[in-house]
Amino acid sequence: MITDRPARTLATAVPMTWPRTDLRRLGLRATVAVLCLTSALLLTASRLEITRLRYELSTLDRQRQSLLADAARLQVEAAALSAPRRVEAVAAQLGYVYPDRGSVVVLDE
Repeated sequence: MITDRPARTLATAVPMTWPRTDLRRLGLRATVAVLCLTSALLLTASRLEITRLRYELSTLDRQRQSLLADAARLQVEAAALSAPRRVEAVAAQLGYVYPDRGSVVVLDE
């Protein structure tokens, strides 16, 4: 079929332009998508930080319980080591004796 119109080539073709309303909608959708992605990332990061802090708190609580148990054990051990009967027995092994009554002088203030 032969026509009087010249054939269009790529060089003479009219470029396709988007209507402004479509560009605005696309921009709005892209902005909403970026905001949603950013908020999701922030939420995930905060959740991960909360989980990490819970593990750290659990570890510190176990350490605190262990230290309290050690402190209680050391108090019992200190009480046993400073018991008067034990001190007398150790003093006797080292050769210490009670002083004579006459050699003790009591000072009054």
